[in-house]
Amino acid sequence: MALASETTMKRIAATPTLTEELPNRLPFWVAEQRGYDIAMGVSMPLSEESALLVLCE
Repeated sequence: MALASETTMKRIAATPTLTEELPNRLPFWVAEQRGYDIAMGVSMPLSEESALLVLCE
């Protein structure tokens, strides 16, 4: 297994039926070593205090 990529998360964020199935209160950690907020559809830098969800593909 590998962390989902930002491309995968963008595809999920663009599909309402998929976003309904995933939690969206925290960003997901993506393979590019960033956070990805699925509710807003944007990536963001991480800090040592970041709480993240993980999705593998």
